[in-house]
Amino acid sequence: MKNAYVATPSIQQGAGLTYIKALGGVLCEALVQLEEIAMIDLAKQKTSLLKRLSELDSRLHAIEAELEAPHSKDWEELAVEREGDEVLEQLGQSGQDEILRIRAALKRLRDGEYGICVRCGDDIAAERLNILPDAPLCNECATAVAG
Repeated sequence: MKNAYVATPSIQQGAGLTYIKALGGVLCEALVQLEEIAMIDLAKQKTSLLKRLSELDSRLHAIEAELEAPHSKDWEELAVEREGDEVLEQLGQSGQDEILRIRAALKRLRDGEYGICVRCGDDIAAERLNILPDAPLCNECATAVAG
């Protein structure tokens, strides 16, 4: 009976090691899958940023063309056109600001720092990056800066 008692722990230890090895393999596979998902997400974010950059470029060229268009000689029409020009200039400035944010996000992607808050160093939530792919700040820092 003593031998049976001694043999049982060694069988269990062997089974435990086999289980741990199997679990380790599963964990390694899961890590590889997570890395692949992260790579896919980064590629998706990069594509999204580049698409938005292209859209802004087109929009800014259209705004520039509109601002360079000849104006009316009639004073009333000229006043209305000037108001429209002011709106276009503000839209153009907004577009240029967004381009700067997108370029900074693309640089963070290249540098391997994308998704990391530039203020505190914490991870930026994936949900936030899906909504604002150029976000440089996590929710907490963005709230602190805004308020």
